[in-house]
Amino acid sequence: MTKNTKLLVWTALFQLLQRKDFEPIHHLCLSAVRILSRDKCDLDKLFCEKWIYTLVEKAGLYEYVELESGSLPLADMPRKEITLEALKCLCNSAFNSEEARNLCANTSIAQALIGRLRVYKDVPFKDEIMLYDMKLLFILTAFRPDIKRKVYCELHGMDYLISCLNELLKEATPMTDDKFDSEKGDSKKVHCTFLQVYILLIILKYL
Repeated sequence: MTKNTKLLVWTALFQLLQRKDFEPIHHLCLSAVRILSRDKCDLDKLFCEKWIYTLVEKAGLYEYVELESGSLPLADMPRKEITLEALKCLCNSAFNSEEARNLCANTSIAQALIGRLRVYKDVPFKDEIMLYDMKLLFILTAFRPDIKRKVYCELHGMDYLISCLNELLKEATPMTDDKFDSEKGDSKKVHCTFLQVYILLIILKYL
């Protein structure tokens, strides 16, 4: 795909994402954006502030920017497939494009990610959402010291990461080792899903 063709396709996809009447295919548009955002070549030239805001909106993050402690966002999340595809797009873009990271730093994306983390247990399809939220947060804080400072110092992100870690362990399914029990007593293990393990590993990278 030539540079000009890629720009035309990219722009057309985001224009479709702006249109409510095309919402039934928004997840397909985002899938195409995700694939295109894997290629670092000329990716910086494709981004503008409007497109980053579009991805943040489709990821359902704006509802969590001004979230009060213990409260839930008023508006519904976008459809699951739209939310997840938008988060994947943001992860790819933040990893592969310096311009995308710069634009993200000028949004409220850090506040939104921490806001959603604060109410992790009440988020729809939470494990899938949190997997990509944590990936995105990790990428942004790894590449952008200013975002890292904001997350750690201003937003008290470490406290919420530890809280999320504890919540995941509480939700883990208890599992009994019968052989061990018969010999030593009533010791128990816990079983985490693949997604939970992946989230735990990402969180532990921060600690």
